[in-house]
Amino acid sequence: MILPLQSRAILVCCCSLLAIGAIFATSARAETYLAVETGVTLPSDLQDINITSAGFTSLTQSDLDLDSSVLYGARLGHYFRDTRWVGLETRISLTRPGVKQQDITLTGPAGATTFTDVPGFNFQVLTWTPLALNLRYPGKRLQPYIGAGPALFFAKLKDKVTADSQSDGSLTLKTGDWRPGLSAFAGLRFYLARNWAVFAEGQFTGLARFKFKETSNLDGFDADYNAIHGVVGIGFHF
Repeated sequence: MILPLQSRAILVCCCSLLAIGAIFATSARAETYLAVETGVTLPSDLQDINITSAGFTSLTQSDLDLDSSVLYGARLGHYFRDTRWVGLETRISLTRPGVKQQDITLTGPAGATTFTDVPGFNFQVLTWTPLALNLRYPGKRLQPYIGAGPALFFAKLKDKVTADSQSDGSLTLKTGDWRPGLSAFAGLRFYLARNWAVFAEGQFTGLARFKFKETSNLDGFDADYNAIHGVVGIGFHF
């Protein structure tokens, strides 16, 4: 039996969390931490866009410019007792970089056509990195670190709610609940006390290709997603 896409995503999440719990449980008395973060997603684009609506073939679209956005996130990590410079981490973050109002060019076998001032719409990405490898310099106070791991991206498009809107703006244009990709990061952690540390970090999330279905007011399309984020946060280490 083939599970629906949403069920498969839930199954992957549960298995990953069980694996993380087992790893932490077998490494008791080492260094575990829980942290929260906030920051900004820098302006980027949805790139390499192919129109997939019925009746269109070999039709491409210019990149869609995205706004900057506030990002929120949390993470749970663990450094091993015998190899204090190696750790594992699970992290999750949410960002809402809306698609700007902009000019759009469609290119097909008959040539290119440009549409001006096309309205924007809401775009949201929830990123979950189930298990990332984290490498640090285990200094007493100051610790630079880097890491990376496979990620799952949950994306959503919907209409912007306007004053004269005839709907509640809840039209969701998803084609699937998740797409795989990559999360990579580098940062600097400073211990304020034995159990408390602050950090600043740069993040790359992406290498995901979203597939959005055709709706009554938007063509279906495939697009590549990549983003750069800058965050600060605080963690409790125990």
